[in-house]
Amino acid sequence: MSVKLRIIYIVFAVMCLAVSCSTPEKHQKKGDMFFAHGEYFDAAAEYKTAYSTTPRSDKEARGMRAFLMGECYRRINSTSKAEGAYRNAVRYNYVDTTTYFWLAEMQRMQGNYKAAQKNYELYLNLQPNDLRTRNGIESCFLAPEMKEKGSTYSVHPVPFLASRRADYCPVLFGEKFDQLIFTSTRPQATGDEESGITGMKNGDFFYTSKDEKGKWKPVESLQGSVNSAFDEGAAAITPDGQTMYFTYCSVDPEYPRYAEIYSSSRSDATWSKPQKVEISSDTLSSYAHPAVSPDGKWLYFVSDMPGGVGGLDIWRAQLDSHGIGLIENLGEPINTPGDETFPTFRFNGDLYFSSNGHPGMGGLDIYCAHPDTVNNTWKVEILPSPVNSSGDDFGMTFEGVHNRGFFSSNRKNGRGWDHIYSFERPEVVHTVTGWVYEQDGYELPQSTVYMIGNDGTNMKFGLKGDGSFEQIVKPGVKYVFLATCDGFLNYKQELTIDSVEHSTCDTVYFPLPSVNSPVLVRNVFYEFNSAKLTDDSRSALDKLVQLLKDNANITIELSSHCDYRGNELYNRKLSQHRAESVVDYLIEHGISPNRLTAVGYGKLRPKVVSKRLAASYKFLQEGDTLTEQYIKKLKENQQDTCNALNRRTEFRVLKTTYGLFDDSGKIDAKALLDNKAPKKTGKTEPVVKVYIPTPAEAAAADGKKLPEKKTESKAVGKSAANTRKNAPAAEQKSDTKTPNRVVPAKKDTVKAAKSDAATGQTKAAATKKDSTTVKLQNGAAKPQTKETKSAAKMNEDSLKAGKAKEDSAKAAKQKADSLKTAKVKADSAKAAKQKADSVKAVKAKADSIKAAAVKESAAKAAQPTAEDKNSKAKAEKTNAKQQKAVQTKENAPTASDKTAPKLTKAQKDSAKAVEKAAKAKLKAEKKAKSDSLKLAKKKAKEAAKAKAAAAKKREQIQKARVKLAAAKAKDEARKAADAKAKNVKTTVRKNANTAKSETAKTPATTKNTPAKKSAETNTRPAEKKMTLKEREALKDSIIAKAKRDAEAAKAKEKK
Repeated sequence: MSVKLRIIYIVFAVMCLAVSCSTPEKHQKKGDMFFAHGEYFDAAAEYKTAYSTTPRSDKEARGMRAFLMGECYRRINSTSKAEGAYRNAVRYNYVDTTTYFWLAEMQRMQGNYKAAQKNYELYLNLQPNDLRTRNGIESCFLAPEMKEKGSTYSVHPVPFLASRRADYCPVLFGEKFDQLIFTSTRPQATGDEESGITGMKNGDFFYTSKDEKGKWKPVESLQGSVNSAFDEGAAAITPDGQTMYFTYCSVDPEYPRYAEIYSSSRSDATWSKPQKVEISSDTLSSYAHPAVSPDGKWLYFVSDMPGGVGGLDIWRAQLDSHGIGLIENLGEPINTPGDETFPTFRFNGDLYFSSNGHPGMGGLDIYCAHPDTVNNTWKVEILPSPVNSSGDDFGMTFEGVHNRGFFSSNRKNGRGWDHIYSFERPEVVHTVTGWVYEQDGYELPQSTVYMIGNDGTNMKFGLKGDGSFEQIVKPGVKYVFLATCDGFLNYKQELTIDSVEHSTCDTVYFPLPSVNSPVLVRNVFYEFNSAKLTDDSRSALDKLVQLLKDNANITIELSSHCDYRGNELYNRKLSQHRAESVVDYLIEHGISPNRLTAVGYGKLRPKVVSKRLAASYKFLQEGDTLTEQYIKKLKENQQDTCNALNRRTEFRVLKTTYGLFDDSGKIDAKALLDNKAPKKTGKTEPVVKVYIPTPAEAAAADGKKLPEKKTESKAVGKSAANTRKNAPAAEQKSDTKTPNRVVPAKKDTVKAAKSDAATGQTKAAATKKDSTTVKLQNGAAKPQTKETKSAAKMNEDSLKAGKAKEDSAKAAKQKADSLKTAKVKADSAKAAKQKADSVKAVKAKADSIKAAAVKESAAKAAQPTAEDKNSKAKAEKTNAKQQKAVQTKENAPTASDKTAPKLTKAQKDSAKAVEKAAKAKLKAEKKAKSDSLKLAKKKAKEAAKAKAAAAKKREQIQKARVKLAAAKAKDEARKAADAKAKNVKTTVRKNANTAKSETAKTPATTKNTPAKKSAETNTRPAEKKMTLKEREALKDSIIAKAKRDAEAAKAKEKK
């Protein structure tokens, strides 16, 4: 009994000694030491032991130790354990009032916003001016709204980067952003010891990249000398990808754990030994979470150094050739009394960072700061849910210009371990669509478009069949598009995309002016009854200026047109002055006068309806000419439309080699490459050309036709429509050879000129003012006339009359009388001559008609009466026309022009029927030939298909035969092997029995005889009896041989 009591006493004594050695005070003291070194995981374990061993009656000590335990759990992101510890501190009435604040923070980080709001309000009653508490209360209202509202972001975990420990701070880099570095505490990290801060291994860098198919390769440790047994994390790569800055934390038992920034250089695929970045001489502050600005000139980092707004702030240091330069705090609105951490940049200069000092959803939330370079400040906004959560969200990285990438978060993780998530927002795509077409509306799919951007873009591409193209462009880049096409002038458009938040589709148009036809200058307006340009015309004329600058080697004719209404002479003068006004505007804006020619056409060149006009106005047909006769047949509102179309300003290209040749006639290479017009020395003036119409053009403007004349030139003898169609070529030829084309004056024109000369001094002065001297290409100045009048005579008479009136009234009156007398004589002489010519012409025409009738009646005697009537009618019609004629002998039609006989209606119908039948027959033959060709092709195709099917079927049958033969051979081999094995077995047994019987008959003492020897020989197989394995081996060898034979047969058959 005494022995048992002694043992009990010994055990009790040991227990008392153990309790005395592990008092709460010792554990608290040890926890304080860990806490001072920043090893919060180890400190929390000691505080927990001290708390659990403290008697419940000692409320003050339990409250203090619970609060210290909560501080450690909060720092290692174990929010649920921290909340429990703070609750215990409140329960034991711990005196530190910040307990309410930190308890509210932990509750908000877990999404318990109502409880958090209550504890924030309790703390605000104790500290009414605390900004962080007010932000926390605001967040309790803001977070549920953000969560309910949501966004277009999609967030997902990344399995290939996940581990059973912490993974955080991903960084995308490389030319295509196809490389990734991140920090992890996974078991593969360097070193064997666990961190006293987190209870896990120290962080190391890990690396992955995409393969050729765009898939991420397996994760591996970063090559080089960066990783160590200590803690590395939160990397930043410079824009050139050659330098890496990162956070480094060493473990020194004699000093607290301070963070520092190190750098490493890249050589091929490895990183050099890190070097410390000396930011400041302050050794008691931490420097962490580096980030490099997009231009590579600034190093941003996080520090608690003095001079900040509060807590951890974001600072920046200037990078120069000597290292670190100027250091400055970013200040408000980025920094707050809370903590701002993990800065990263996007390509456009936007700064992304995490903060718990701004209103948010809880813990660290991600914010975006847009730079305002004008006011040198930032505009801060929070990223929406689900990017942000009630936990810690930080370390955002983007895949170049795309709205996707990775970030870190400890959401939905009770241990507080971080993991990497991917995010993506619907892609913002900026496209530009363009159309290249001729100004009249015809598409030009044969054109080529060049796209040049200030980011280095240089592209050349063709167009679709409808003359359009579509290209993707980048925001913030200035683009220049140049459209070119043979036979057309170049056209340039500029475009810059500003928006980066929403997808856009811009449209640009390229109406290419033609080199070979007139080009309408739209939206050119003049004041009423004046040649003065309105302010609304400047925009259209500025485009023309730019067009001429872009095509510096062309010269143009600038023309103005009127409708048919009003006085014709007045309209001609007005259109001339308006053309000159446009030319003056172009000269004022830098266009050389040598490249410009002003022409006023009045009503002489009515508009020809183009495809574009026909599509816009349904009552018009493509190819119609808007002459006076055409317009008067339309409705009143349609007439107004056509008259408006006739009132226009146009230009056409005269020459495309201006300035390309020097004085010696050699091409100027510099002018050709620069596309710049040469600078001319000396004073120059634009060419002012008063256009003198041909009779055909004058008749075309009125919608009439002139009678054909044998002696007329081709330009005069053509119809109005052909004249309008071929006008550009005819004019260019005229400008080159005979720029001053003068036509004979009519009788009434001369009469009007002489009448004007006799009306007095005012009329003479006006006539003198209206006369225009034209500068010809050969340098000679000649007087010009108005439409269909003798310019020389008109101006000469006008000048003489004006001079006579200026000298004396009497001289003018005498001259007028003499002119009247001369006029009467001239008229009488001319009338007599015309009468004689008319009689001759009538007689000649009658003779030609009679000859034609005789010839036709001889050829076709079927209808002599009708032919006589037609001849008589033609003769009467000719006599009537000749009596009304006022033309001179030079303009009178000759008899030979009317001698060609005309076909009858029946003959025309017969010819048409024959032609139609011939066309139908030809069409039928072509169709039959085409059908037979198609049928032959179809039959050939079907025959080829049938042949291929038959060949395939034969091949399948052959394969089946080979397969069957192989199966048969295999089966036969198996049967042969079984039979052979059975025979062997039977033979063995038989020999064994024979040997046994022989042995029984022979005496034991008998010597070996031949019979015995034979028996012994027969019994040898029995002595070496085949085992089961041997039999199976024999069987397998036989089967194998059969297989080989079958395969050989198969190969032979294939061959």
